[in-house]
Amino acid sequence: MLEFHKICKNMAQTVILLITGAVNISAFKIPYTRLTDPKVRLQQYLDSLEYAIEHYHRVNHIVFCENTGYEYDYLQLQEKAVQKGKTLEVISFQGNYPFIETKGKGYGEGEIIEYALKKSKTLQESDFFYKLTGRIIVKNMDRVMDSTRSDNTFIFVADLKKRFEKGRIRTLLYKVNTSLYKQKLIDAYTEVDDFKNHYLEHAFYIRLADMPASSFGRYPDFAGIQATTGKIYQSKLKFIKYCLYNYLGFYSNRRKSLVQKIILQIVKTFRFAIFQV
Repeated sequence: MLEFHKICKNMAQTVILLITGAVNISAFKIPYTRLTDPKVRLQQYLDSLEYAIEHYHRVNHIVFCENTGYEYDYLQLQEKAVQKGKTLEVISFQGNYPFIETKGKGYGEGEIIEYALKKSKTLQESDFFYKLTGRIIVKNMDRVMDSTRSDNTFIFVADLKKRFEKGRIRTLLYKVNTSLYKQKLIDAYTEVDDFKNHYLEHAFYIRLADMPASSFGRYPDFAGIQATTGKIYQSKLKFIKYCLYNYLGFYSNRRKSLVQKIILQIVKTFRFAIFQV
């Protein structure tokens, strides 16, 4: 079998997408997780991977890392990836589920990324990578990638129920410099505690609060089912709202203009359903 990292070295530009997953969590009590059927979860991951192979034209290397040690033959998808000029690398290991059960999904997510960075030769040699939560797709991924202007691109979200300075980072999708991740984020998951409402999104925000960074030029059009609620990730109405907020620069961590602050204050004050970030 061809080695994934050798293939990537022959490509003009290596764009790596790390997709995280946890197939068989049925034996564990993961906080706030409704969707646990391994057959359903596996099919959703397979659909997400196939969609990435078929539709993410800017991506030429996909790393799928899952943390339940689930055995499955991904050869058909790997062969399809090669036909599309891509590579699909699959890494499976057994995560620390006693901790995940007590800390939450974010702990497992961070553990997956740390493991992938240690085991994937391509990720070890990368300058940057995109990270996407498994079981979801981004219908406008190519446009989202084309809109990025930095190796560090995150969706910063202000916590309108408290103060502007406090918030979270949407960790469904982000682009990050590999060195920066190893320096500032690789162990952030150890601070996660779902039962105390301190999620990976908050841990990331705290670690990156002093680093001015913009969001994607185009907001990602997410599609899929949330494991926590069983609902879709974002309706068409929410997508339009998020696009507007993104256009206005609300998802940037850069200093807000006076106009932006005024609008944010209005949103904070009234918090009508359509305006909730």
